[in-house]
Amino acid sequence: METEVTVLLKDVENAKRFVAESEKFKGDIDLLSGRYIVNAKSILGVLSLVLTEEMTAQIHTDDPEEINRFPEVMKQFEAGK
Repeated sequence: METEVTVLLKDVENAKRFVAESEKFKGDIDLLSGRYIVNAKSILGVLSLVLTEEMTAQIHTDDPEEINRFPEVMKQFEAGK
């Protein structure tokens, strides 16, 4: 199963918080920006992207609790916030 949210990581501090929150999930989380896909649990991967552009965060897991919790946790990084 997977679910996704659109995020905007405005600066390096926000990116660090995003990675820290991503690391709390057991499932794999990808961060997609254009044609690039990086591991959202990797600070180097996340910082290699343009932080001022909207990106898509996708979680891949078989745990329904994580699927339900993911959008709630990622709400702080939503593009409209």
